Amino acid sequence: MVLQAERGLRVEKVEGLKKYFFQGAGILSNNPTWHFVTGLIAARTMPGRRYALRNNEFAMHNLGGETEKRLITNADELASILRETFGLTLPQTEGLKPALMKIVDAAKSTS
Repeated sequence: MVLQAERGLRVEKVEGLKKYFFQGAGILSNNPTWHFVTGLIAARTMPGRRYALRNNEFAMHNLGGETEKRLITNADELASILRETFGLTLPQTEGLKPALMKIVDAAKSTS
């Protein structure tokens, strides 16, 4: 079931669109230019706050307060945030640190 909002708050069921959604997602997930394929994106909500990560840009949005932002400058810091803040289990492989550093370096060069 897909819900579609129209004209303010009216919401109606739109049947039969699920297969088109998944087809589109499949096409985009294999598109080498799509930002979800080329970059690192993570988000997590916790009581009173929301964490967001896009490549090397980390933000903590506090409910009713300010947003704290910082740039991640190295692979170890990025790995730590992925583990501790987002609760991810990262693979223990030789390629992890170079891959994370590539994300940090690419983001630095575009800023």
